[in-house]
Amino acid sequence: MWTIFMTISRRQFISRSIGAGLLSSLSVMGLYSCGKPNTVRIGSHPWLGFEFLHLGHRLGQLPDHIQFSEFRSASEVLTGLSKKQIDVATLSLDEVLIARARGIPMTVIMVFDISAGADMLLVPDHIRHLADIKGLRIGYEVSAHGQLILSKLLEAANLSPGEVSAIAIPPYQQFEAWQNNQVDIVITHEPYAFQFFAEGFNAIFDSRQLPNMNYDVLAVRTDMLSQLSRSLDDLTAIHFKMVKSFQSNPSDMLYEMTNTIHNRVPIDVMKRGLRGIALPTLERNHSILSDTETLKTMVKALMPYTELTPEQLPDDIHQLFTSDYLPKYVSNGSH
Repeated sequence: MWTIFMTISRRQFISRSIGAGLLSSLSVMGLYSCGKPNTVRIGSHPWLGFEFLHLGHRLGQLPDHIQFSEFRSASEVLTGLSKKQIDVATLSLDEVLIARARGIPMTVIMVFDISAGADMLLVPDHIRHLADIKGLRIGYEVSAHGQLILSKLLEAANLSPGEVSAIAIPPYQQFEAWQNNQVDIVITHEPYAFQFFAEGFNAIFDSRQLPNMNYDVLAVRTDMLSQLSRSLDDLTAIHFKMVKSFQSNPSDMLYEMTNTIHNRVPIDVMKRGLRGIALPTLERNHSILSDTETLKTMVKALMPYTELTPEQLPDDIHQLFTSDYLPKYVSNGSH
């Protein structure tokens, strides 16, 4: 009984503390002026960089006009976009380009994180070199990002696609697939990788080998930007406020993350996973989204791994990226 009481008390304390700060920040920024914001429907899936927004949802920090849906994978999020079930999505940048190629123009309004080791190839302990994966069955997610990682992995291993067996398995089913002898190795990330680490697996390739190609972003249907303007302001402000709360009170926030994230991962696993991503500050977001030449270079580098053709790109790169919906600031030192 005491344990249950402490768990509820901790969550209520964190929720109320963050809530008070959020209300203050949103009010100061003028986001609660006259008139009710339009409802925004956002879809997301498990990924460490998105977890701050997920946690805000679970702690009741999202305003009523933000409808949050949790999907199991990026592929399901893209399906939700194609069926017009959602207007806003958490995706990797290459998946944003895939959506555009499929006739769903999206505009990036915020960078959640840059993967710097969080995406990884996990192999049993007896495999020490990339060349040793020849002939093995690789479990990976059939998404733009999964295909990008697989392609770069094979390139680094100097192998052709025909020299391995690539098996489509979403991350949340990969460990069971390995247990059932359906795959030998996997391309995965937390909160799923820790199950393989517990079985003696090691990472011998990760997203650090793919510089400037692993941006995870918040993207909006381009034709909905003006209609959802105020709601988008709220959404980005909440992400930065949750990150700020984590930075000022990491122990309690990690506790909440590990008790609400899919698979209920141990705290040390969450810490390890977070070390594999960089969380751009508000200032850094403004810099990234306004650096026209770098954005063009990134898109050009990713295009071979997507279905996008040059003709499907907008003439103005700012139709694909904008910093207009970032908060002006986040109070108490987070910038």
